[in-house]
Amino acid sequence: MIITNSRYNAEIIKGHSRKAPLVLYPPVNSVTKDGDNSKKENVILTVSRINSKKNLSIIPEIAERVDGEVKFVIMGRTDERSMAILKDIQESSRKHRVADRLNIVLDPDRGEIEEAFRRASVYLSTQPTEAFGMAVVEAMAAGCIPVVPRDGGPWLDVLDRRQGEFGFSFTDPEQAAELIRRILTDEDLRIEISERARRRSLEYCSENFRERFLSLVESFHERSSASR
Repeated sequence: MIITNSRYNAEIIKGHSRKAPLVLYPPVNSVTKDGDNSKKENVILTVSRINSKKNLSIIPEIAERVDGEVKFVIMGRTDERSMAILKDIQESSRKHRVADRLNIVLDPDRGEIEEAFRRASVYLSTQPTEAFGMAVVEAMAAGCIPVVPRDGGPWLDVLDRRQGEFGFSFTDPEQAAELIRRILTDEDLRIEISERARRRSLEYCSENFRERFLSLVESFHERSSASR
C-alpha cells in the first residue's frame, strides 16, 4: 500500500511505478471559520518559503498589470539561499515600477501570518509544482480567494479543477492579473466565492484526516489478515 498527500503526487507515482496510491490529505489548521468579509482589504497575499522553486519573481509582473490601490504582500521563511531570490524580486519590482506596492515580510511569526490571512482578499500561489498547498487551504479558511497556477496540487486537489467555484487558476502573469482585477472589482462575486472557498477548506480539517487515517489503517489490517 502506497499513501501520498495529494492526487497530484498520486498521478506522478502511478506514472513511474504503475501502482495507484491511496490519497490522504494532510490536516490543515484553519485560521478562522467565521471571518468577517467586510474587513477584507485590497491585499494580495503570498505565504511561501523564499527559494527559487517558488517562482516568486513573477509577482512584480502580475502587480504591474493590476491598477489601483492594491497591495501585494509576500511573507516567507528564509535560509542561506534566500538573499539571491530577494534581490531578484526587489530588482524586478523596481523594473516593473511596483516597489511601493509590494511588501516583503521575512520570517513572520504565526500571529502575523494569521492577521495577513484575515486582511487579504486574494491568496496568490506561484509554484506550478506545488504538491498540495496547505497555505492555500489556510487562506481559504480565512475567506481569501485563491489564484493558483494551472498545474500542481492546489488546482487539481484543492480547487478540483473547477474554475471560479472555489477560486481561480492562471497560466501566465497576464491572466493572473486579469483574475485579480475581476475579484477586486466585483464585490458580490468576491463574497460569493469567498464563502464557497471557506466551506471547501473544512474538508481538510483534522477530524476528517483522523477518520480517513483510521480507515486506511483498518483496511491495511484487513488485507494483511486475509493474506495470511
